[in-house]
Amino acid sequence: MLRHSDARINGPTKKRYHAALRRLGVNIPTRSQESAKPDAAEAIYESAIDLLLARRSRETKGNLEFKENVTYGYRRNTLGLKPISVAIAAIALVVGVVGAIVGRNIYASVVVGLAALLALAFNLLVVNSAWVLASDDDYARQLLRTLETDNGSSHL
Repeated sequence: MLRHSDARINGPTKKRYHAALRRLGVNIPTRSQESAKPDAAEAIYESAIDLLLARRSRETKGNLEFKENVTYGYRRNTLGLKPISVAIAAIALVVGVVGAIVGRNIYASVVVGLAALLALAFNLLVVNSAWVLASDDDYARQLLRTLETDNGSSHL
């Protein structure tokens, strides 16, 4: 998001972030330097993020950045476990349907079947890499916002 070529953050905000990082000692490349040496620019941007991560208290559970990081972690892990989740939900759905057909504790079988159906639908319709990347972007934005504010007080 710090790249000049990345349009996810508007120009004036990006300029403020770049200026703040320069004040912290990060030599942010110009647009032409970024174009001429993209690998070198990428290394500088990675260094800037490392600096931001080192400056943040990642243990502060009340701040929005921490919450976005937790959400990102949850989504990333949910995507990683998707094959297992789908398999378990499919088995539970079969158990629920068979239980309802056999007639043993129909209420419990219907509840298990519906819960399994919801879990299966969630995993198949919602959980994907775009879902994770949306959360990744939200976390990145919050991390960059720490350049300007931390509960209303400046870091700079």
